[in-house]
Amino acid sequence: MSALDPQVQAALIGLLGGLVGGLVSWYIQKHKFKQEMVKAIFPRIQKACGELWEVTPHLKISDARGENTVLWRGEDGQAYLNVAAAKSLQGNIAEFFRKSDAAYIPPAIRVAIFTARDYMMTVVEENPDMADIPISNKRAKRIQDGFGWVRGLIRKTLDEIIKGELPPLR
Repeated sequence: MSALDPQVQAALIGLLGGLVGGLVSWYIQKHKFKQEMVKAIFPRIQKACGELWEVTPHLKISDARGENTVLWRGEDGQAYLNVAAAKSLQGNIAEFFRKSDAAYIPPAIRVAIFTARDYMMTVVEENPDMADIPISNKRAKRIQDGFGWVRGLIRKTLDEIIKGELPPLR
C-alpha cells in the first residue's frame, strides 16, 4: 500500500474540517432564523388566539333558556340545543375566520373548532324545523366538551407563546 503524501493528507483533513464546519454553521443559522421568524409572528398568533377566545364561548348546560344560551336543561331534566344561539355561534365563528388574523390560528385549534362546530350543526341539520332540539345528555356533553377542547388548546398555545416556545404551526 502506498501512503498518501503528507501534504495531500493535510489538504483532505482541512477540506473535511471545512465541510463539517460549514454544515454545522448552516444548521445553526437556519435554526436561529426559524426562531426569529416565529418570534416575529408571536404577537399575531397571540392576538388571533385572543380574538378566537372571545368568539368561542365557555359552554355549559344552563338551567334556563336564554337568548344566547346554546345548551340548556328543562325542568324535566331534558337537555336542549337552542337553534338560534347555535346558528349565531356558527356565524360568529365564520365571521372570525373571514378576518386576516385567522391565518395565524395554529392548525390544531382550527381543526378543534371546526370539529366542535360541525358536530353542533349536524344536530341542527338533523332537526331543521325546531327552535329547541331535545338532545341526550351525552350529545350535550360532547358539544360542551368540544368547545372546551378548543379553549384548552387556545390556552395551551398562549402559554407556549408566553414561555417563548414554538407552538406547532403545521
